[in-house]
Amino acid sequence: AETMAHEAGHYLGAYHPVESNYKFWGALDDTPKCTSQKECDSAMGDNLMYAYTICDRNNNCDVQDQLTTEQKWVFQSYMAVE
Repeated sequence: AETMAHEAGHYLGAYHPVESNYKFWGALDDTPKCTSQKECDSAMGDNLMYAYTICDRNNNCDVQDQLTTEQKWVFQSYMAVE
């Protein structure tokens, strides 16, 4: 379900807040500009649009259901979303 929501987020115009090489960030001002996996996982690991799911060795994955204020604005700016 989270993967479908994430992909729907792309369809609605949202990008990853940071790419997995930690050198490229989304254009929104309210997402942190982290520079390492540990820093980014900690800052944005629960964000729906984060580039990948964070799981432990037992395959227990963190819930990614958070959006920043500006990400919500992007979704609400799409014509089909009210």
